[in-house]
Amino acid sequence: MTPNDDSIVDEKPPLVTPSGNEAANESRVTRFLSSTALVKVIAFNSVFLGALVTSVVIPILPALLVDFEKQAALASGVNSTTGRSAEFEFNGHREMRAHRSGKIVEKTSYIFLAKPFSEMLTNLFTGKLVDSFGFRIPLLLGSVMSIVSVIGFTYVDTILLMTLMRIIEGVGTSLSVVSSLALVTYVFKTDDERTKAISIGYMGWSAGVALGYPFGAVTYYFFGRDVPFLTLGALSILDGILRFVARPPVKSPTTDRTKCATKSKQNLTEFLRNPHVIVILILCFTMYTIGGVYLTVTPDWMLQDLRATMWQVGVILLIGAVFQTAMKYFVGWYGIWVGRWVCAVAGYLILVVGLSTYTLPPSIWALLGPDLAMRIGYAANACSLTSLLALVCERNFPSRQGSAFGIYNAITNLGFVVGPLMNIGLLQVLTTTWCLRVFAGLSLLSACLAVFLKFAEEGNKDSDVDELVEPE
Repeated sequence: MTPNDDSIVDEKPPLVTPSGNEAANESRVTRFLSSTALVKVIAFNSVFLGALVTSVVIPILPALLVDFEKQAALASGVNSTTGRSAEFEFNGHREMRAHRSGKIVEKTSYIFLAKPFSEMLTNLFTGKLVDSFGFRIPLLLGSVMSIVSVIGFTYVDTILLMTLMRIIEGVGTSLSVVSSLALVTYVFKTDDERTKAISIGYMGWSAGVALGYPFGAVTYYFFGRDVPFLTLGALSILDGILRFVARPPVKSPTTDRTKCATKSKQNLTEFLRNPHVIVILILCFTMYTIGGVYLTVTPDWMLQDLRATMWQVGVILLIGAVFQTAMKYFVGWYGIWVGRWVCAVAGYLILVVGLSTYTLPPSIWALLGPDLAMRIGYAANACSLTSLLALVCERNFPSRQGSAFGIYNAITNLGFVVGPLMNIGLLQVLTTTWCLRVFAGLSLLSACLAVFLKFAEEGNKDSDVDELVEPE
């Protein structure tokens, strides 16, 4: 053959094309990474991991502080009072009670408050970051900081470093939760879909609380300190990978702001002056103030006054989390038809019942009734207020949704900080029963204020119906 032969000129290397199954699998993966289902998964994971880490740390923290004191005593040449480590007996709290001085309780409170306080401050800037640069950067930064904090919990050996890890945890949670909730609001444009997606996200809180407390207590007791935190670190890494590969079906907030410039010219000050927003934020503050009181009173009351064992506390919290998740599902799927303002009013009234009767049961199992009332009321309020805020922002402030959820979560953490501090002050002059009744009165006033949410919901009903019903 000569070099000019056509067979040589036309000869080309064979093209390698994927098989039908490979192409189908690749198409499925691509569709999933850009699907709205993945947005719901990201929102759920953001809230779930934040609640899970906190719930794991809380039962372990007093024991870690005892360990820190023993290590400091050994380092200074002082013999420890006992030869054992702080792997105390969870079921009887025997060694815990021997070491549980006022100093330990005070240090535990400061470390606990470090996370919501740092999260509250970060929330004020996270919303602006989301509005300016989109969701991807805050989501990834939040994942990195969460991983650093969880791994840090495994190896820190001083109170100062533990507090620093809690601060980093709060910053990471702020970046993750605010950006994921704002992402949900941008992706789901109809009120019905958005409410369901937000409810799924907040189900992560119930699941995190339900699993965190027993998981932290059991794994720390049987396997030591490393296992619970390294497990959480592995989960955080997997969640970070999922955030990195996700391609949510939404334009950047900056593009959306340009598109909606004629529709929304309000600045952040005008957002805060909106009467519907003011009512929602006030109710958010009162709800999470009551929630902060609940979180600080519940463990001590169960363990000290009712003489409950750790596994009984875990069962009570697990049952409560199941009912709390069920209520969030109900509000998410049926709240629009019942009326979210009705769910909010009912939630506060149920909180009144739970707070008023919490100290009356004579046994741990009888406490299940008031505890379920607290959980159900809290769930009804959380989903109702969040979805109503998203509705108001979508209709009136479409370019401020990141800032809106940043402020909302800042108020949330402010409530978690103020609630325990108020309770500590009231306990100086009142009994636990009357302290809870004071907050029951606050819940009753909040129920009256929640009636005004009817105007926030009905003011957007007509425009939402027009969006849901397409013309023929």
